[in-house]
Amino acid sequence: MSAWVHATRLVSLLAALTSLVDAIAARISRVVLTALLFAALLGSMLLLGGPFQSETGFAPFDFQGELTVADVRAQLPHYGERARQIYVAISILDFAFPLVAALLWSALISAGLRQGCPGWYSQGHGRLLLLLPFFGTLADYAENVANLWLVAYAPEVIDVAAEMSVAAKKLKLAAVPVSMIAGAGTLALGWTMARLRSRADRRAP
Repeated sequence: MSAWVHATRLVSLLAALTSLVDAIAARISRVVLTALLFAALLGSMLLLGGPFQSETGFAPFDFQGELTVADVRAQLPHYGERARQIYVAISILDFAFPLVAALLWSALISAGLRQGCPGWYSQGHGRLLLLLPFFGTLADYAENVANLWLVAYAPEVIDVAAEMSVAAKKLKLAAVPVSMIAGAGTLALGWTMARLRSRADRRAP
């Protein structure tokens, strides 16, 4: 019974998530606002990254694409109290950032499907595609949790947390480009299909 309840709640959550994505995609102003929030969060994290690097000599773990467990072990002893405070601030922003990013890419997918295949999409088809960008969000959240775990115990290194951080980063770096390409590609394809359909309608007798 408990498993059924959890499954029902999960389905309800996913339905609410896709409804939110559709609501954002329904108006250009909402997509623009989501993009502006995305840019503001990214810019804020980058701004905090400067003082953090001045404190430690290294960029935050989140900003290092080629981070390894050995890098974590080498860098963590340089994390003083001020550096840990800055990292917590970056992490707070980084819990909002991947969610906003996923909403943006999903909204582009929704808009593209609406334009390119309006009848097909209105029947509920293609909804699972809207969830694709949220895989990157989950990976980013796992990375954030691992990094906060590491920072909380610095300069001691928690091996499990270091391995979790690096593994989650690899998943994130694999998922995010796919989401971006899916969002931009679906929007471009949908726009092209809508224009071709409009021309065909005008030429029809």
